[in-house]
Amino acid sequence: MTPAAGRPSPTVATLLGRSRTARCVAQVQSLIVLLGLHNHHSLVACFAATYNDLASPSPIAAAASRPSPAVATLLGRCRSTRCLAQLHARIIRLGLHNHHALLARFAAACDALECPSVAASFITVLPESHTAPLRLRNAVLASLARHAPLHAALAEFNLLLQRGVRPDSFSFPCLLRACARASCVPAGRALHAAAIRLGVHADLFVRTALIQFYGRCGAACAARALFDQIDIPSDVSWTAIIVAYVNNGDIVAARELFDRMPLRNMVHWNVMVDGYVKCGDLEGARRLFDEMPERTTTACTSLIGGYAKSGNLEVARSLFDKLEDRDVFSWSAMISGYAQNGYPGEALRIFDEFQEKGIRPDELVVVGLMSACSQLGNVRLARWIEDYIAKYSIDVNNVHVLAGLVNMNAKCGNLERATVLFESMPVRDVFSYCSLMQERCIYLDLCYWAPLEPEGAVNEEKRHHDCYE
Repeated sequence: MTPAAGRPSPTVATLLGRSRTARCVAQVQSLIVLLGLHNHHSLVACFAATYNDLASPSPIAAAASRPSPAVATLLGRCRSTRCLAQLHARIIRLGLHNHHALLARFAAACDALECPSVAASFITVLPESHTAPLRLRNAVLASLARHAPLHAALAEFNLLLQRGVRPDSFSFPCLLRACARASCVPAGRALHAAAIRLGVHADLFVRTALIQFYGRCGAACAARALFDQIDIPSDVSWTAIIVAYVNNGDIVAARELFDRMPLRNMVHWNVMVDGYVKCGDLEGARRLFDEMPERTTTACTSLIGGYAKSGNLEVARSLFDKLEDRDVFSWSAMISGYAQNGYPGEALRIFDEFQEKGIRPDELVVVGLMSACSQLGNVRLARWIEDYIAKYSIDVNNVHVLAGLVNMNAKCGNLERATVLFESMPVRDVFSYCSLMQERCIYLDLCYWAPLEPEGAVNEEKRHHDCYE
């Protein structure tokens, strides 16, 4: 036996141990032949094992073993539904539909773009889709519950049952929250029954979601019965039952539970202060606010809104001026408070300060601003506000925003614009009808009396400057 055949080359053995690609293995194979090491049985066995480990599998098996880096990277950069559709086709073309980690990223991208039905349909039509892990199906289910109509999420849940997939404790909370938002009591009760049949109703997450559902739907007694069955309630469970009583106007029961809590965090204090404000007990809310270990912006904003609605703008402004960390909700509470109490000029001055801070407005700020403009009757200001809404991409399909636009344009005399907006409303409330009818009556009345006025009648002096041209 030659010396080369008697012992392996340390260099070749080391290279085999470091080989991570098929190309590297091919280079080591050439080196073995060049050095005459092809008769060394242990080295050949080591080479065979390394080659088998790095051998290229079939395309489908390779797709199932690791995701395509390009597709995974593109999913992270996806910002439009068109891009999502292209990646959808690319996943199918490359045979990556069996890679669960990649499908999870695809589902997350669909959720971020608020189109969960794409991910749901993709998983449904997969070959042998019942093999998809339940956590992936739960992710799609949660996305449907957040962004799709309730019936779509419930249909996906029923499809799981039909395919023989057994839902777990993570399948129910998202659906129960969707039922609570839609106030769909029959669907929520059906999910409660399904959770009992599957034996997951005692899970802390499921039970807390049930408490939130019954509390929001006005069944505080059912929520309390579920809460009493929890051995060690979590902070979220305590918050859910307190909110249930607050939403039902039972501040006494909410305070009783609040006093019983072993540990209180800032969320519990905020909920109780807001509960007192909603029940109209501003004195109780102020006493509790003064007892807080740390006075939060949320609790202070609740007090500002409560005092403003009650007409006590002096106290509301005092709290607002003392608040250092003002958020958009604090500003909107103050703007709306002045507008609702007949002080549109003060509302505009607060809005000017708000603009100087560079905070992005929300729907509540815009609604308060439109209310102030409606009282002033300034058509130029109304046009400026509509441009302001477009500039910050405020959702004009929001019910309150659209109703405010109708009322503002009608009160400012732009009946043509008010009528167009009114006709575009999917749901027309009494407030919008009254706004348009009132201004039309005033317009017809002016048209009737206008010929009777003497020539050269002095017009009323402008009440406000056109400062928002």
